[in-house]
Amino acid sequence: MNYYVYGVNFKDNGKVYNFKSTFICPINVTVITETEKGEQFGKVISQIKPETIKNFDELKDIKRISTKSDYEQYLRNLKDADRALKDCRSLVKELNLDMKVINANFTFDRKQLLFNFLADERIDFRELARKLAAIYRTRIELRQIGARDKAREIGGLGP
Repeated sequence: MNYYVYGVNFKDNGKVYNFKSTFICPINVTVITETEKGEQFGKVISQIKPETIKNFDELKDIKRISTKSDYEQYLRNLKDADRALKDCRSLVKELNLDMKVINANFTFDRKQLLFNFLADERIDFRELARKLAAIYRTRIELRQIGARDKAREIGGLGP
């Protein structure tokens, strides 16, 4: 069976991840991929020769080229993630936690909701995670990121 390898990114100017596929994908087409976190909506930005990939067997698959309904689901997820971010920030104030929530992202299949936050020291956010899980009825992941990661998120680069 012939395999093709493509570079896919999930955010504009984000990191490029390699995926394999049994079908040809044009560059700049949006696709649904299988990742460790579940299904994700991404964009093909490059094609790679399979023989140049060292860990070819470990690559995840591109499931399909996205449809119009997939794109609508993606836009709905973005809107819901924005609302989740606002809800999370108000809960952080309510619980008096010393953290700044940076962003929120749903996986395409909505099995997981990921929040990135900035904090100076370790924070016990179990109560926050419980409240968010009760609201959104999905797996909640809160990830602490550093100042450099935040700068990368907003597009700041430098020494």
